[in-house]
Amino acid sequence: MNSINFFFINLQRRPDRRDAIERQCQRLGIQPVFVEAFDAQQLPAPPASALSSGEIACYRSHHRVWSMLVEQQLARAVVFEDDIELDARLDAVCRELAALPLDVDLVRLGSLMPVRGSRVATLSSGHQLVAPSCNGSGAHAYFLTRAGARSLLARFGEPRQPVDRVMDQAWRNGLRALVVAPPLATPIDALGSDIASCGRRAPRAPRAAWLMRKLERHWRRARAMAWAWQLRSRLHPAVPRLTGRRALPI
Repeated sequence: MNSINFFFINLQRRPDRRDAIERQCQRLGIQPVFVEAFDAQQLPAPPASALSSGEIACYRSHHRVWSMLVEQQLARAVVFEDDIELDARLDAVCRELAALPLDVDLVRLGSLMPVRGSRVATLSSGHQLVAPSCNGSGAHAYFLTRAGARSLLARFGEPRQPVDRVMDQAWRNGLRALVVAPPLATPIDALGSDIASCGRRAPRAPRAAWLMRKLERHWRRARAMAWAWQLRSRLHPAVPRLTGRRALPI
């Protein structure tokens, strides 16, 4: 059996969210491990050109979980923020992901934007495993391997950009990232975000010229298709055994 730790990042001053997560986990039959989040209200004000205090706190909270995964020599873990609604099939899908012979760093279990890309496999639950060709957005839920945690720690030790943007630009940052659709974890908008709610985000850099953006989109689409084909070729003998069906063609 593939052992999986389910880490939930939670502010000490928000026991109500911890209670809500515990109720969901009890219903789903999973054991939550709570990790204390950095509190933006207790961080010094960042320089004007830096990230907001909320974004820094959020980044350091995720960084803490990456470090725990490596230090405890865990093969894999699932990382959540605490303002989410969990799908009943979460545990089964995560165990299936752990069993697949995939050489990846992380799998995002939800996206704030429509998922576009090339399908790698159809899981037993009917969820699609996709090599994304555009930004998914959000760091509220992701399946992370130890290799992925090491890569994140080595390349992104200090918060120079929001943690969700690190994952959005996985194709540029050298991270091997897939996404599951439809989502297995959905942010609860009514709760808002405490981890990253303090301070104002620094302005984004101006967008590239229209032609460069178009070329980049085509390049990312071609890259996603090529990577999906490579992963499907590895899964060819495994997918029918694990899911009862082949990965759907592009």
